[in-house]
Amino acid sequence: MLLSKYCSSNFDEKKNELFDQEEMPSCEYESDFFDEEGMIYSEEDSDVCEERAENIKENKSIIEKIKEEFIARNKGALDNEVAGQASHILETFTEPAVFGTEKDRFRVLRDIFKRFHKNQRKIFKALKTLMPFREELCSLLLMSIFRKLSGSKIVRTPILVGPPGTGKSYAVEALVNALNTHGIITRLHLCKMSSYMDQSKDLTLRLLGSESHYTRSHPGVIFKDVSNKNVDLVVVFIDEVEKGMPVIYPTLVNLLDPNQPLQDMFINSIITHPHDMRFKTVFVLAGNNIEPLLEIPELRDRLESPIEFKPYSPKEKVELVVRLSRIHFSSITCNIDNSKKRKIAWKIMQQNPDISLRELLDQVEKELLSQLYPWYRTTSPVKPASKRRIGFV
Repeated sequence: MLLSKYCSSNFDEKKNELFDQEEMPSCEYESDFFDEEGMIYSEEDSDVCEERAENIKENKSIIEKIKEEFIARNKGALDNEVAGQASHILETFTEPAVFGTEKDRFRVLRDIFKRFHKNQRKIFKALKTLMPFREELCSLLLMSIFRKLSGSKIVRTPILVGPPGTGKSYAVEALVNALNTHGIITRLHLCKMSSYMDQSKDLTLRLLGSESHYTRSHPGVIFKDVSNKNVDLVVVFIDEVEKGMPVIYPTLVNLLDPNQPLQDMFINSIITHPHDMRFKTVFVLAGNNIEPLLEIPELRDRLESPIEFKPYSPKEKVELVVRLSRIHFSSITCNIDNSKKRKIAWKIMQQNPDISLRELLDQVEKELLSQLYPWYRTTSPVKPASKRRIGFV
């Protein structure tokens, strides 16, 4: 079987096998379960063709049915603002599989998986270029996407662990960039946790929307993207997740449960037809300290083994500055000689050995600009702020 072949404990051996294949692998039992269009069926069923035609016909008209149901059910029951917003959503809705059956969703995933498998080596190479010295981490992230698109029902949520400045957020951004570059249209939604806000309510409102009877109700960002046929994947990145614990614990259990449909609260309140957004949605968590999550059995069961991001060595930081400067620096500084960038980076590293990669890139570009434009350089050091408090002697 496809999943048992690639989801073994001997990861390093299987990873190389996965990303070096020329053709897409097939299941041992594929002829028994999949037809030419990728629909699931049994050979014992004598009415397969008729049932398939019925499903296709029903799938084409499902959007019209939902619109008719919405008009009949909510006529005069919603205020103008909510009704207008709901009508706009239904008019721009282009992905029937959201309201369809498991067969419909499987067919959509299979089409995406074919494109992903065709360009897998290019995606992996692009990700390695964006994330030097993190080849194993690139493989682990792509493995989660591979299993998701191949239809696995047991794939769990990856969680990135490491101190600040080790590239956790950048890894997710690089993954989305690599997928978009090679034909897998992906949307990224960053949710950064903070201890100064109502985490559970804010996270739910943003991702899953609010019920229509509330003032200024709206659908969540996940539904807006999943309902778009031109969007292949939606990546929801929840950063610094430990800051939201234990308040967001119930919300995370709901979001990460692979056996439960992921439903939008706004859509549920205006349409009775069931829907599921999970088939296109990938969740990624990150944190500096994930012990509070692992202590909760319900969450630990929904998470992959932590992907550890270790701090870069000084030599790796300098080399990363050279490579990433071509992508992140301005058009003025990106083409400057690499030896000059290395020299400046080493000088800054000697003065501040614990500097983060993000700050190092910033300091190197500022120094390059100051050499090109003398007026940019300050002639005198900045004086520290006075310790005397304003209003007091």
